[in-house]
Amino acid sequence: PPQPEITYKDKLGSTYGAVLNISGEEHINNGFVGGVKFNPSSSGARLYIDSGVATIDAGGIHIYNGKWSEIRGPGQLTSNQKFLDIVAHVDTTGVVPPGKRVHYGLRIESVISGKMGLRMSGKHEGTAIVYLQGNQNNTFTGNVEVSGGSNYLALGKTNGAIAVLGNVFVSSGAVLRFDASQQLRFTSNVTLKNATLYHSVEKKEIRNKFHRLTVSGSRGVVSFGSGGTHSHKRYLYIDELVIEDKARIEVNEWAPGRDFFLVKKTMNKEDLDALMGKIHFRGWLPGRTHLESYDKDYWQISGTPEPSTYGAIFGALGLGLSAWRARRKRRSQVGP
Repeated sequence: PPQPEITYKDKLGSTYGAVLNISGEEHINNGFVGGVKFNPSSSGARLYIDSGVATIDAGGIHIYNGKWSEIRGPGQLTSNQKFLDIVAHVDTTGVVPPGKRVHYGLRIESVISGKMGLRMSGKHEGTAIVYLQGNQNNTFTGNVEVSGGSNYLALGKTNGAIAVLGNVFVSSGAVLRFDASQQLRFTSNVTLKNATLYHSVEKKEIRNKFHRLTVSGSRGVVSFGSGGTHSHKRYLYIDELVIEDKARIEVNEWAPGRDFFLVKKTMNKEDLDALMGKIHFRGWLPGRTHLESYDKDYWQISGTPEPSTYGAIFGALGLGLSAWRARRKRRSQVGP
C-alpha cells in the first residue's frame, strides 16, 4: 500500500515532508522518504525494505526511550545527505517514568550503502543502542560519528561480514561496542574523545583489528567486558597507537591470559614505551603498565598486579604447596 506522507517537526524546529511514521510494521520498496520516525507510543516497530534502495533525506531516523525498533529486509538503506542521521530521543508519552534508565534502540539488518557516513546522536534518559547486524557487508564508504552520553553503536555482523568500511569517531561519553569479530576494515581508524571502546559480554571469542587508535580530549576507555565473569578471549589488534597531549587511556575489565591489547611491532618501540605512562589498567598497579613481546608481529600492553593481588597469588601457591606436601606425607606413611 502507499506509504503515508506526513510532516514531522524535530526538536531543532526543522520541518521535513514525506516522513514515514511507523507504528507496528511497515514495508517499503525502492523509494525516497524525508525521514523515518518510529512511533514513541508503540513497541516493536519494524520497517521492512522489501527490495531496491530506501533513501532517507535530511529528516534522518528517530528512535525513542523505552522502545525497540528494527530495519530489516533484502533491500538497502542509504541517504542523499552527507550523513545518515540516527537520533535518540527522550520518551514524551509518559510510558517511561521520568528519571528511569532503560535500554532501547534500533537494530539494522539491511545493508547500509552509499557514499555518505553514519551519525548517531541525541540526548535522552537511558541507554540507546544502534545495532549494525546481519550477515552481509555494509558498503557505505563514509565515516561514522557517535556522540552523546549513553549512546552505543554496537557492531555485530556475522558470517565474516564487515559493519564499517571507513573511520569511526566516538565522543562525549558515547560507546563503540564490538559484539563480534572483525567488524571494521583493517585500514579503519578509531578516535576516542572522552569516549569508550567496549567489548561485548557475549560468551564467545572476539577478535578485532584496525589501523590506528587515537585518544584525544582528557581520556579514552578501552574495556574488555564483564571483568572476570567469563573465560572467552578478547583480542584487540592495532597497527598504531596515538595518545594526544593531556589525554590518557583507562583499561577496564582486563584479565591477563584472557584479554589482549596488541600493537604491531612496526611502530617504533621507543615511541610506544613513552606512552606507557599514559595508560592505566584499572585495579592494577598505577604507573606500571608495560610492554611484552606477544609474537613476532605484535607487542602486548599489560598491567602489573597490585601488591594485594601478588599476596593472593602467592597465598594460592602456598596452599597448593601445603596440599602437595600433605599428600606426599600420607603416601610415604602408607608405603608403595
